[in-house]
Formats: sequence, C-alpha cells, structure tokens
Amino acid sequence: MGEYLRYRSEGGFDADALEACAQQSSDCANVSSDCTDLLEGNLPLPRYFFATRDFTPDTQDIDALLASGDIIEVDSSLFLSNYTITLRKNVDISSENITSQLIDDEYITSGSGLTVGETVLVNDESGNSRGVYTWSNNLWIYLQPELATSRDLFRFAPGDIAAFRSTSEIRGYAATEHVTPVLDLSVYYDNGVFQRQDSTQTVAWFDPDYHIESVIYQDVNGAVSFFRTTHSFTPPETRTVWNDREVDNNPRVEELFRNLLKFVTLSSCDQEITSRLRDKASAIKLGQLNLNLVSKSQGSQKSTYVFESSPTQQQAASLSYFPDTNFVYTPVDYGSGTLGL
Repeated sequence: MGEYLRYRSEGGFDADALEACAQQSSDCANVSSDCTDLLEGNLPLPRYFFATRDFTPDTQDIDALLASGDIIEVDSSLFLSNYTITLRKNVDISSENITSQLIDDEYITSGSGLTVGETVLVNDESGNSRGVYTWSNNLWIYLQPELATSRDLFRFAPGDIAAFRSTSEIRGYAATEHVTPVLDLSVYYDNGVFQRQDSTQTVAWFDPDYHIESVIYQDVNGAVSFFRTTHSFTPPETRTVWNDREVDNNPRVEELFRNLLKFVTLSSCDQEITSRLRDKASAIKLGQLNLNLVSKSQGSQKSTYVFESSPTQQQAASLSYFPDTNFVYTPVDYGSGTLGL
C-alpha cells in the first residue's frame, strides 16, 4: 500500500532505457543509435499505478486489477524530470541558481527557453536529491523532495530472461507469462511458466528489496494444498459463510473471502486425477467443483454451482455458491492457472 508499481506488458529489453529514449525523442529530433534501434522496435512503454492497499495480484489482467480498486493508474511524469542538474551542498537552491546551472549545462540558452510545467531534479555532488522543482510564473517552485520510485508489479514479463549456473554452464530461462517467483525455478519450469532460452539475462531471479507474500499450506488427510496471500489480514477463528452458517476458519474459507489464492495449474480432461500436485500426478484436484450449467433454451444464460470438498465419500458436499444465493462472494476464478502471478 502506498507505493508505485510499474507494469510491463512485454519483457526481454531494458524498459528504463526505452523510457529514456522516448523522452529523448520527444525533446530532440536527433537520438542516439542505440535509441533508434529501441524505438524502431515499436516496443510498448511501461504503465504506472499506485497501490491503494496491500495486495498480491490474483490475475495477470491489468484491467481486472484496476476494476478491483487495488490500483489506480498514474502518469509516468511522476518518475521523470525534464532536466537533471548538480548543485553543490554549499550552493543555495534558488530559482536564479537553478536557471544558471541549466545554462552552464547547455540544456537551455536562457530562461526564455523554459516552458511552464517543466521539472528539474537537483542533486548534490554525491548524487543525493536536493528536491524536484517545477517552472511556473518565471520561477522554479519546489515540488517534492525527490522523484517518485516504483517497483515492478510482476518481476518477470513475458520474454524476460533469468540465468542460472549449472556446474560450469550458464543456462537461461525465459518467462512465458507475468510472474513474481516465490518458489524454486523447477516448479515454474515443469509447468511451462519458464522455458530454456540461451540468451543474456535481463532480470535477476531474486530481488532483495521485494517483500514476498506469505505462502500458507493446508493438510487435509495427507492432501496438501498451498495458498498465496493476496491481501494483508488477520484470520478470525470463525467465519460466517453461505446460508449464514458460522464455521471454523481455514485457508479455503479465506480464499472465498479473497484473502488467499490456491496454487493451481491448468490441465486437460484426459489427465488422471491423483492426490499429488506433480511427480507424474494430476494438477487438477482442487478439492472442490465449480459447475457451470448453460441453458439451451436461453442461449448464454449460465447458472453456477460450487461444491465444497467433504471429508468422506459418504458425506454430501455442501454448496458454497448457487443461483440466488445471498453469499456476497462469487466463485474463485482460477483462469488458466495461478502459478504464474
């Protein structure tokens, strides 16, 4: 909550360099050869967002995250300035000194070359920020202490490369979808989220500044399920669920309340349903059943029923969701799987 997030729709290139080149192109008709190559690739610029609360993405669909209210979009100008100058610590920050330094650095030839709304980042000789200022009414006005910073909403975008050493060999692995890894590479590789690609690394696997969300497991009669935390919460001992029943809390109930999301992968109907997630086992045993019934007489009208798991074959499964229920939480949408998030 309270931090800025960057969303890259594609990976495999330096997004920071692309943004710098795009700004260089807007400021000047002549750009460097490296920038020309980047810009000619018609690569998508990043989008920026502000987190309104603590959350872990439960979908790769950026529009769905916007609709959820977890993020709001902001302008990229928050993270960029038109100019960057250095004023030593013993030099007072004044409108006159800032303009003079811009002229000395050959950004402009006089104050008349400035445009209302332009910004300048002032650093000291050690590179520490002394403030961001904006040009208004022929003066430099203090705007904020430093440029805003962001982190990637998803650490890897499709096309990003991670490198790993295997004895004397360096192996590259390319992301096939958006993902912030919280598990070992083998889990993602076995499930197709990463694939071998011997290219230069673009993103390091581990980010020491990223606070990984909690991963919770549930063991029911030897069947273990893993859940990622999608929102900060303190679980109560009991929850009031469907049909106004009060039940002992568990990870599946918190998943219905949108605080957890189960690790699942997409499988086909011809795969055998077994009790383990991998080791030649099926990945489709969720423990509950989402059943969608489509009316032939009324076209696309769909009725959804969700059957929860029961401890024994003899005990009937309870319905946590059904048409006209007063339970406010809709069925969990696993999409094409929840591993790559």
